Amino acid sequence: MVQASRHTGTPDSALVRLLARLAGSDARPSPQGFADRLGLWLRWTDAMPLFTALKDAPQPSAATGDPAKAAATLQATAGAAARLRSALARAIAEETAAATVEFRAPPVPLPGEVKEATPGFAPYRRCVLARQSAMAAGIAPLRGRLRMALSARSPALARLATVDTVLEQVIGNQEHRLLAGIPKLLEKRFRQLRDASGEDAVADWPLVFQQEVQSVLLAELDLRWQPIEGLMKTLRNN
Repeated sequence: MVQASRHTGTPDSALVRLLARLAGSDARPSPQGFADRLGLWLRWTDAMPLFTALKDAPQPSAATGDPAKAAATLQATAGAAARLRSALARAIAEETAAATVEFRAPPVPLPGEVKEATPGFAPYRRCVLARQSAMAAGIAPLRGRLRMALSARSPALARLATVDTVLEQVIGNQEHRLLAGIPKLLEKRFRQLRDASGEDAVADWPLVFQQEVQSVLLAELDLRWQPIEGLMKTLRNN
C-alpha cells in the first residue's frame, strides 16, 4: 500500500507553538484539515504542475528485482539519514553555545576598529542563518535520493515521487518565506530578555536565550525532516 509522505508545517506544529510561546501569543490548532490548509498555499499557477504529476508520472527506472539488494540500499540510506540528522542536531547545540560565548566575550577588535560594548544579537543571527542554510543544503539531496529509490520500486511509487517533487517546489517557497522570519522573532525575544528588569528580569538570561534558540532550531529541524520521515516510511512499507 502506498503511503504519502508527510508535508505539514501547519499552525499546530511544534515550531509554531514554540514561537508563539516566546512571543507571548496563543497558537490555537486550526479547525481546518491539512488538505484545506494546503489549498491556502496553492496558487492557480501551481495547479497544473500538480495535476500533471498526478496524471502523467514518469515510468520507474529499471529495478533489479532483488529484495536483498533493495533492503541493503534502504538500510544504507537510513544510516545516511540518521547520521545527517545527528550531525545537524549536534551543530545546533554547538553553535548556539558558541554564540553565547561570543556574546559574553566579544572578539578583541583589530587595530583601528572601534570596540562595541556588546555584539548584541549578531552572534545569534549568524548562528540561526548558518544552521538554516545547513539544514536546507543537507536535507534536499537526501530527499532527492529517497525519491529516486521510490521511482525504482513501482509506477505507483514513481508517481508519488513526482508529486513530492512538485510539492517540494510549491510548499518550499512558502516554507522558506515563513522560516526566514525566525531570526526577527528571536531578536525580539532577545531584546525582551536583555531589557527586562525587576520581577520580569531573568537570571543568567543569555543562557536561557541560548536554550530557547536551540529549541527553536531543533523544532525547525523536526519540521524540515517530516518529508524525509514520510518517504522513508513509504519505502519501508513498500
